[in-house]
Amino acid sequence: MKPRVAFFDLASCEGCQLQVANLEEDILDVVGSVDVVSFREVMKEDSGEYDIAFVEGSIQRPMDEVRLRDIRSRAATLIALGDCAVTGGVNKLRNEWSPAEASKEVYGGELEKNPYFDVLPARSLDEMVEVDFAIRGCPVRKEEILYYIRRFASMAPRKNLDVRFDITSRGISPDTRSVIEFDANKCILCRRCETVCGEVLGINAIGVANKGADSIISTPFNIGLDGNNCIHCGQCLASCPVGAFTEHSDMEEVRGILSDESNYVVLAIDPAAMTSCMEHLPANDGDLGPVLGKIISALGDMNVRRSSISHSTSTCQRRLWPVGFDRTEERRSHPGVPLLTATSRGSTRNT
Repeated sequence: MKPRVAFFDLASCEGCQLQVANLEEDILDVVGSVDVVSFREVMKEDSGEYDIAFVEGSIQRPMDEVRLRDIRSRAATLIALGDCAVTGGVNKLRNEWSPAEASKEVYGGELEKNPYFDVLPARSLDEMVEVDFAIRGCPVRKEEILYYIRRFASMAPRKNLDVRFDITSRGISPDTRSVIEFDANKCILCRRCETVCGEVLGINAIGVANKGADSIISTPFNIGLDGNNCIHCGQCLASCPVGAFTEHSDMEEVRGILSDESNYVVLAIDPAAMTSCMEHLPANDGDLGPVLGKIISALGDMNVRRSSISHSTSTCQRRLWPVGFDRTEERRSHPGVPLLTATSRGSTRNT
């Protein structure tokens, strides 16, 4: 007996179901493998008895909740079809506002007590019921739908987590040559990093290298990000959905140095960091005193010796030296006192 398959839609454009209708000659393969018993978009017949349910769209209304629970109770296997069903998709953008605000903005607030427009915050299917399989895409690819239909026709439906496969690593060591590190073993080649770096920012520090199964995000001749005009903006890191890009941090090492009382620490405050702090901390008429006080307090929290910062009243311990000024004699005349200095790479030798 062939599996009975039904297609349903909630809040969506129904484009994912249209992909099924557009299978063309492959539709014969579908009809030969399963019995389609309900599919509103392409047929009049409807049945409440089915084994496998493909559900497109997100949950928007109380009536959607009732309908989805009924579908789940009848189907042995439920498949979330498309991004709206899997994640909530575009519909979830409305969640930035309350349902009342969204309804008033779109419909002018004239549809109160209408069950068809009694909306809730948009949700994906798995936020309401258990989902067995998920087919992503907007719209989904026809080949994926065919894969699942053929699979269910030839074997008992089992969840993805029930079928274990060994993970094959690319065998490439993470690139740690820059402050932005890249692990090719996590990369899924979505190319979002390449798009934001090249098309949005115009930097073109990264791109796809090699061909076929060996394709990888990299730099020309693997020269590294720092060797290919990377500006360390972090947009590749922000756009990566799988964490293949990460930011290198030396915080633990710095904390260890600061906590070692045998070290004489020179605290260098970057002018850019000071400017950033001034955007969030009070600085009346350009007075750096309150800002510098907050920074010193933060340094105290990072295990800098309290005897030289928190309990100090001497102004020589809280001075901000100008860039490019040689303070060797000052350091000698005030041993044990941290020297706060505005600096940059070009003036590091003077600090």
